[in-house]
Amino acid sequence: MTLGVKLNTYIEQLGEKQAAVAMAWLELWKQRASGNKSWSPSTISSQLNRLVKDQEQGLRFFFQDRTRGALLFEVLRVPEAELPALFDLAEQALKSEGAPARIIIDATGWRWSVEKADVLFAELKRLLIMEGPYPITLLILEDQYDKLPRSFDPLMNKEKLRYQEVKTPEQGWERAQELAEEQGLVLSARQFPEFERWLAADFDGRTLLIEPTNGLELFRTQGRLPSLEPVTHDLAELVPKQYAYRSSLPEFSCEQHRLMRALRSEEDSAGLKLNASIRQGMALALGITATSTSRERTEAQIGALTRELPVELTQGSATDLQNRLEQARRRRTGPLALWVDDTVHLLNVPEAARLAANRPFIRTHDIQPDPTPLSRLLEAVAEWSEFDFLSDPFLEHLIARLDPEEKQRTAFLHARAGLLLTQALRPKARTPVTDWKPVLEELLANDPPAALLRVHLRGKQIDYAGQKRLPFPITQARVKQLEKASNPQLQQVPPVGDLLLSRQEELLVVTEKDVQREDWDYAQKAPGILLPNAPETARDSEFWLDVYEACDFTAEAWSRKRPDIWQKKTSLLIPGYLKHWKMGRFDISPEVWEEADRELAMVWLALRMALLNPQTIRLPDGAVLLRLGGPFFAEIRINPPAHRTDPAPIQASLQLDIDFEDLRIYADYTTKVLGQVSGVSDLITTHTVKGGYDFGARLPKRIHLLGERYCADIRFRGSALFSEASQALPSAAIARIEDEKQKAAAAQNDDDD
Repeated sequence: MTLGVKLNTYIEQLGEKQAAVAMAWLELWKQRASGNKSWSPSTISSQLNRLVKDQEQGLRFFFQDRTRGALLFEVLRVPEAELPALFDLAEQALKSEGAPARIIIDATGWRWSVEKADVLFAELKRLLIMEGPYPITLLILEDQYDKLPRSFDPLMNKEKLRYQEVKTPEQGWERAQELAEEQGLVLSARQFPEFERWLAADFDGRTLLIEPTNGLELFRTQGRLPSLEPVTHDLAELVPKQYAYRSSLPEFSCEQHRLMRALRSEEDSAGLKLNASIRQGMALALGITATSTSRERTEAQIGALTRELPVELTQGSATDLQNRLEQARRRRTGPLALWVDDTVHLLNVPEAARLAANRPFIRTHDIQPDPTPLSRLLEAVAEWSEFDFLSDPFLEHLIARLDPEEKQRTAFLHARAGLLLTQALRPKARTPVTDWKPVLEELLANDPPAALLRVHLRGKQIDYAGQKRLPFPITQARVKQLEKASNPQLQQVPPVGDLLLSRQEELLVVTEKDVQREDWDYAQKAPGILLPNAPETARDSEFWLDVYEACDFTAEAWSRKRPDIWQKKTSLLIPGYLKHWKMGRFDISPEVWEEADRELAMVWLALRMALLNPQTIRLPDGAVLLRLGGPFFAEIRINPPAHRTDPAPIQASLQLDIDFEDLRIYADYTTKVLGQVSGVSDLITTHTVKGGYDFGARLPKRIHLLGERYCADIRFRGSALFSEASQALPSAAIARIEDEKQKAAAAQNDDDD
């Protein structure tokens, strides 16, 4: 009596139907948690039906794992004494059936399964039949049988390969599922329910392709294929089944296999470039659960957020965000909600903290505007005297202190350009210190240094950046430095006031900077860099912000954009594109430097001597008149610098006036400035002879001393009150004056005749 017959007898004795027995077994299995496998009631009912018919699948299901058989005997209330005999019957039946197939090949489901059967079998032989793993069950159609290669016979004889014939592809697939119900790898064009036991295969009549491509190697070495990734975030939470879009699946099984893996991976799902409803439809068609992507979940959360936001949510790039944050640091702006990638940025949005609670995709920014670079420059130079500007005429050292990491360097340079081009900065007169004597003694304690020249340009005005102004000095070293500047329009600016020049430096004089008002097509367009054209607007922070934010600092010529600020406020801006400045060399003779050194040394000595027994008087503005001897005085103003400098040797400069005449361009394209040097000294008048002749002594026009803690401005005066004028004049000089007057009168008479 077979095992199936005996079990059928127990079922009849129990008085239950097979379906009821199957349900009882399944419930008991679940209660005892005998394993991590679970089945549907229909599966257990089918397996029990096969078992009582002594079919292999049912036998293996219940007795390949002994605990399942023991549970079945318990449900059937088999007496304990009869259990050993029943288990022996099951074991004998399993042995007679042979080892279960490790690979089930469904060769019935391809279009070319029959017509190209010889090619198909050759491909199967190449891929796995000759290498295993064994046993292998090959399901074929009756029409394929005659084309089985004889090379398979040795494997069949050794029970490594066995085949089963079916009449139709449908029967082939049904049989494949039966054989692989519990174990074994299924190679088929049709999707097997257990993904990790499905080796997808496509046959086009020439080649057999499998997916995963390394599936056989994995199965041989690891005994299994990779499972689908677990799903943490079910796509159905975002796209319910009724909203899924039923799109067609890929035609080939290998593509379907790859699609199933992709639908379970967030990264690969994003790479499919398919919207969530299409992916959900595909997942439903494939019978799997798809995952949502991080961005889709964020989008869903953002959709809910938009209903709470007090401002409209806009999308932008990381660059847009950076620009808006920088703008908020410059000026007060309204609330902003900006969606960048997977993050929503709330800038100065009311109740931002509440909105961001439990929403990790939100980042809040509460930014109060910093002082603008323009306002910082104006604040820093508000108390600067002309000597502070003389120490830093281009504000370069100031900008380096205010922006040490160069995070706002372009903004500072733009603000400076507006101030210096419009001559918006004016030195402030400061009250000199009262305790001046020890300070001056400290400044004069050592021998005088090599003299510097304080270059002061006079003469006819030039056109510079749309304005009339005096030409200005600059050094060759600075010109070379500015040649490397990325935005020369922001760097080619005049100094505030005069320029200190050492004898090692080459002096250049800037004579022109033209404004190009039209493009090559004679159309006026907004320049890339907008700059104010008047001191009032150059000092206006709000106006500066508008202008600065409209600039395109990457443009080296005319910009093709037409910013609103250009349309609305053209009259307040430099009307065009600033061309490169023009300049020429101006030579200072060695005699001027020698004169400067000697004049400085004599003044140095005279001041030292005067300080031994000082005769002084204070002027209403705080300056001090110190008598040097005879009719000559030093008018002294001493102030601390607005900004303390690092320790450095004392500097002493004498004013040099240059009267600009013209810029000459030579045939070799070299340039030279024509002008007159009036020297570092001037006549200090003590008295005047009737007839308009002044007499006195030539003394330096002005001396500036810059020390570590103080700077001194020294000018010279003379007065006849401290000398006898008539006795002081040599008689020869008086006679010459009278003689010249008589000659002039005679010449006039001759002209009249």
